[in-house]
Amino acid sequence: MRALPHRLRVKTAVAAAADYFYSSRWRSSLATLALGTFPFSREGTVRASLERCGELVDGGSTIVIYPEGTRSITGTMAPFRSGIGLLAEQLGVPVVPVGIAGTHALWPKGAKQPRRGTVHVHIGNPMDIPPDADRDELMILLEQSVSSLVKMGESPRLS
Repeated sequence: MRALPHRLRVKTAVAAAADYFYSSRWRSSLATLALGTFPFSREGTVRASLERCGELVDGGSTIVIYPEGTRSITGTMAPFRSGIGLLAEQLGVPVVPVGIAGTHALWPKGAKQPRRGTVHVHIGNPMDIPPDADRDELMILLEQSVSSLVKMGESPRLS
């Protein structure tokens, strides 16, 4: 979120795993207030989550979705879940791929709290999604776009 200009950050909502971030009252309050999240179901019936995304976009918000569905155990990008293609096709708004590198070293899955360090964020160009796009092809295209941006963040910097 800090990589975004303030004017965008205030209108951005982050999809957060309902089964984790919204599993208790204190955790859901903290996630919503501190991180600007909304509950998103990763398993089972996701219709309500998809509808919530539509409501947020219709209300002028930008949504952030982590299409892998969970943090990586190894630090390597996991395959995207198929729902990202559906969302991209249904929302009717441009999709902006974002590559984030370095988070695994700072807060590996299972760790109680994060460590200090550097995260690299690379924001791609907006992608206009045709209304008749194939959802599976979209998922693959988005995964490839994000993967190339992540690799940019993993590359050693030249002085």
